[in-house]
Amino acid sequence: MDDELTNDDHLRALAALEAVVQNNDGALEVLSGGAHERPLAALLAAYGRHTLHRVLLAAFGIEATMT
Repeated sequence: MDDELTNDDHLRALAALEAVVQNNDGALEVLSGGAHERPLAALLAAYGRHTLHRVLLAAFGIEATMT
């Protein structure tokens, strides 16, 4: 699946992280995804990669793909 995140993907990833912090298993179950949604584990991995890329770019002016 494409690593490009939609606005809904960002919101769903943040909601999942909030549910983890609050130990809210019910919310995680709801956020786990339906038939047409990216699986939660794949979404969080893509969100983490995107976040790392943005932090590296903002803090150091480098792309995450640079050697």
